[in-house]
Amino acid sequence: MKVLFLLQIVALVLFLLTLVVKKSFKYKSMITNVSAVLCPLLGLIVFIFSDALSKVAIGVSVGCVLAYLMYIFSRSKDGHDALKNLAIFTAKALLVILVLEALVFNFNCFHVWSSQYEEFSMPFSSAEATNMMTVDSKYTPQDPATSGVIEYTNVGKDIGTIYLDVESVAKKVSYSIDFADESNSSYYMRSGLVKGEIFPSIEESKYIICNFSGDVSKLKISLSTEDQSSYSLSDTIVANKDYPSQFSLLRILTFLLGAVFVYLFIKSVFMNKSVKSQEKNFKAVTAIIIFACVLLLLFMTVIESSDYMGSVFKQTTGNQMTKELVDAFKDGRVTLDTPVSNELLALENPYDWSQRTESGVNALWDHVMYEGEYYSYYGIGPVLLLFLPYNLLTGFYFPSSVATFLFSAVGIIFLALTFKKLVQRYFSDIELSMYIVSLVMLLSTCGIWYCIIPSNFYEIAQTSGFCFVTLGAYFLVSANVLSDGKINLVNIALSSVFLSLAVTCRPTTAVWCIVALLFIGAGVIKIRREKKSDNKSSVSYVKYLLCALLPFAVIGALQMVYNYIRFDSFTDFGIKYSLTINDFLSAQYHTQFAAIGFYNYLFAPPSFSSAFPFVMTNITDLDVNGYYFTATNNGCGLFFRALPMFALFLAPSALKHIKKENRAIITVLFLAVSVVAPFTVIFSIWESGYGVRYMVDFAWQMLMCAIFVIFMLYNHTEHEETKRIYRYAMLISMILCVIVSFALTYSYIYPGNLPSGAVTMFEKIARAFCVFNT
Repeated sequence: MKVLFLLQIVALVLFLLTLVVKKSFKYKSMITNVSAVLCPLLGLIVFIFSDALSKVAIGVSVGCVLAYLMYIFSRSKDGHDALKNLAIFTAKALLVILVLEALVFNFNCFHVWSSQYEEFSMPFSSAEATNMMTVDSKYTPQDPATSGVIEYTNVGKDIGTIYLDVESVAKKVSYSIDFADESNSSYYMRSGLVKGEIFPSIEESKYIICNFSGDVSKLKISLSTEDQSSYSLSDTIVANKDYPSQFSLLRILTFLLGAVFVYLFIKSVFMNKSVKSQEKNFKAVTAIIIFACVLLLLFMTVIESSDYMGSVFKQTTGNQMTKELVDAFKDGRVTLDTPVSNELLALENPYDWSQRTESGVNALWDHVMYEGEYYSYYGIGPVLLLFLPYNLLTGFYFPSSVATFLFSAVGIIFLALTFKKLVQRYFSDIELSMYIVSLVMLLSTCGIWYCIIPSNFYEIAQTSGFCFVTLGAYFLVSANVLSDGKINLVNIALSSVFLSLAVTCRPTTAVWCIVALLFIGAGVIKIRREKKSDNKSSVSYVKYLLCALLPFAVIGALQMVYNYIRFDSFTDFGIKYSLTINDFLSAQYHTQFAAIGFYNYLFAPPSFSSAFPFVMTNITDLDVNGYYFTATNNGCGLFFRALPMFALFLAPSALKHIKKENRAIITVLFLAVSVVAPFTVIFSIWESGYGVRYMVDFAWQMLMCAIFVIFMLYNHTEHEETKRIYRYAMLISMILCVIVSFALTYSYIYPGNLPSGAVTMFEKIARAFCVFNT
């Protein structure tokens, strides 16, 4: 069967070569047809008679059949040339991916094909066991808190794989193997070289690939679990068992769709036409990208809620936003129900985390304590708009996981629509391909992906703030304060409403309200110019300013009254009274601390690893001599996550292309959005430390400005070759951006406190993209 499988791969390669070689030769057609038929035929035989190679053999067969059908279509006289060209490219790409699937991603299947590796069993009866006992013909640890050890002192055979048939209620069982072989007769320098984790529900994780030298004389296997759960091991360990083949549909589709997208980006006619010349395609691709993002958000929400999915909308518990503030407001109070303990009040400084810990005094974590009462620092916007009404209507508490999904989904939708509207108005000559890759980068780096798993009151505050800021941005853009056309008073009012609500969700977003005031001022300048030119359609100053400023005044006043009721100050949101990592009342500002965030959020380069997901975090504290809290050791500077960010340094050249009468206004607004406001946000959160999820407050605004600089320079470039370089650079940037964003989001979520099913799924994803399937 192994010979037949190799013949199948040879037939596959021959089929691929005949498609790649453009020059015709005498037997090309015959070789193509014979190899295309022989490949699935041999695969079917291998599938029937070989358990070890069945999956990859039948997968290659099915893929080869699909490639052959596309090849036949490309040779037909009927059909559009573009579709036929796409079909032949897809066939070639699929065949290349199948070769990689069989030879690279299933490399371990060939590990014990050598005649030196003969399958044999190592029964426990011939081993020395420590902390292990027999239960129902299986071995389990006597004390799960201590590692179980099985040692064979007289193996005397080559070992290429070790199969450990482990069962456990734990998510995973860790193993460590010491060995002695012909190159080293003792465990010296050979201890713990073989390490890994077995996931009981993932069969291939039970196979351990071994690279020993000659006969193994001694073998010691140690097993343990993180949560001290028990496990069981079959009474026989099998050596040199064939590693099972894995044909991953996820892997195939990922590479194939990526290849097809690159082909369309380069070759497709509609991708290389301007957005204004194809309004339907422009709307369609926007809708598809939005739908894909919302679907991914929903998928992540299902993962987060999987432990209580059946009762997700019937929650009887919650956090300080979904429950504690709801209960307080229902009782007509702003203080929380939980009383502050006398022990906490008796401390010399109850805000000092070390005093609370060393005294063993319990306190509500990250709650606000002021004058002997508990409060919540986190905004009342989501409570009044969602959590309280839901509780009054149903009697249950709205799930935080669903809340973060709703806020994130709305935010993603309106961020995409804001970008679409700006492109439509100011950069309609840009190619659809450039728009697509830019939108994908914008949504990938917006930071919202870090706020879904987990979903706590932190994430509720950030997702709701993101939601209302993007809503405010969309209606501000739609209000025509900068573009041609009459100023839309309804849209300017809605923009002010949503931006004001954002502050009631997350106070940091007040920065964007100040930026909005600059846009409102630009509207005043526009009205003045229209009145000077006797434009009768111009709106009045009074109506405009009432619509633009009244929502800020009303909603801002409500927030200020709420602040005063709690802390006797209209402007105090209460964060300095938080019972958290630091005594914020005593914490001192140091520019070095702010610089840590500035560097990590913007300029920290990624690091790389041979282990999935390959791109790793590279966070640093800049060797500052002091305490700086790192909430999440995960991240990569925005300039390296999205390479178009470097275009911000070219902004002066781009701004020269703006009409002289508008240049000053646009320059001020551009600097406010791309530099001043984001830097203000970054420097203002020094006290809370570094958390990658904070990027949701400023990342998309900066990247959008950088993309518009590129669009401006691109539109004013006359040389087609230079434009082609721009397009290819943006394509490469998008690919790198998606890879880096996925990798960092994956490592942020996993490993973590995930349900067992989710842990298994994430591990399977990791194994699908490991080159040697280990």
